[in-house]
Formats: sequence, C-alpha cells, structure tokens
Amino acid sequence: MVRLQRQLLRAFVSTQAEEATRDQRFVATLETLLDLIRACARKPPLKAKVRDTRLNGRRAQEFCRLCGAPVELTAFAVGNDNTKRDDPGDVLRLSSVYCTDHRPQLPNGEWNPAYRKAKRALAQFDMELARLTKQSGNWKKVEAQSGDPLVDSYIYHYVRKHYLRPGDEAELRDHARSMADGKLSDRKKQMVMLERYGVSQSDAARRLGVERQAVSKALAALPSEFRQLPNLFGFPAYFLASTKVVN
Repeated sequence: MVRLQRQLLRAFVSTQAEEATRDQRFVATLETLLDLIRACARKPPLKAKVRDTRLNGRRAQEFCRLCGAPVELTAFAVGNDNTKRDDPGDVLRLSSVYCTDHRPQLPNGEWNPAYRKAKRALAQFDMELARLTKQSGNWKKVEAQSGDPLVDSYIYHYVRKHYLRPGDEAELRDHARSMADGKLSDRKKQMVMLERYGVSQSDAARRLGVERQAVSKALAALPSEFRQLPNLFGFPAYFLASTKVVN
C-alpha cells in the first residue's frame, strides 16, 4: 500500500500538482504519513521471531548496503523464500547487511562478482546517494552542492525526471547504484548538461578542456537513461553564458 501511495503521489506531482498552497499541503501531509508508516516499521517488537526459525528478528532489517533491495533477512521475514539457501547442515544463514544479489559469497562458497563490483564503486555510490537525497528534498532550486554548477544541474534534472522524493529511499538507492555501476562520472554529467542546452561538442570540449573526440566518445557510450534529461521550462541555464573552462 505504501508503494502504491508513492506511485499515486508521484503521478499527482508530475501531472496535476500546482504551486497552490492547497496542493503543497496535500503533498506534504501524504509524505509525512508515509514517513510515519516507515518509522513504525523500523521499530520491531521486544521479542521478535522470524517466521518459524530461531533467527533474531531484532537484527537490522533495512536496505542492502549496496543498493535499494531489502537485506536477505528482511526479504525472508516477509515471506520471500527465494533467499533460503541450502547450507551445510541445513543451517539457515541470512545476511542482515546485504541483499541476495550482493551477498559477499555465493552458495558454493565462491566470492560474488556482483559484490566485488559494487564494493569497488562504494565511494561513488555513497556520494551519488547523498546528492540525490539532498536534491529530492527541494524541487524548486538546485541543491546537490557538489561544488560544480553543471553537476548540480544534472542532479537537479535527473531527480525531476524520475520524480524522486526523500521518502523514496529504495528508488534513491537503486538510482545511486545504477550511476555507480554505469560509471557516470562528474565529467560525463557536465557533458550531458552542455549537450542538453544546445552546446556543440566542439564548444563543450573547449569549455571542459578536453578533445572533441573525448566528448563524442563519452556521450555515445552513455546509456539513454543517463543522457536523456527533461526540458525544464524556465530553468536558469546560467552556466551556458560563461566562457570559463570547467575544471
């Protein structure tokens, strides 16, 4: 029900919501109620038992450290038997830190390649998540505070494109994971923003201090989900008027 309400709220904001005080209060009220539900879900009973097992239900049951999926213990607690593993001695071992996809070790004991890949990009994941979360709390102005106006503008457009709000924790984490896995560097964000507002690749290369071929190659290699940004009416593209090279 919470997921459904978030989808309906997102649809309302993207298609009907106006700047009227009534609309703002409606959105704020619904988001507060959804946050209250999530806060209540975080508080387990004093004696928590996970289904018919001896597993401690008071262990952390939140999102995976590396993405927006629930940790194995949480997934199993809510009835997902796909997390159950055939461990030696029929001992049920479920992670309270990672999801099934990002568990450090596979059932056969080998290291999980997905875990290693995500772990290598952990710093970028945390950085992107912080930026997206900060920007999702304010749709009226650029708020990512990355230190670069082009990067901040990219995050602003990306959040508006996907209608992300602070309460969309799973989605925010999944988008941060996607950015990290896709190696969406700040340099590529700068290129996309310049392209989005009509700057030629030659001019973009000159502004960024790189070769035009580097811009062309980087943009061509980017998946469409990162390259296609919305056209935000009235967006102050002040950075286009500057001739200063972005470092």
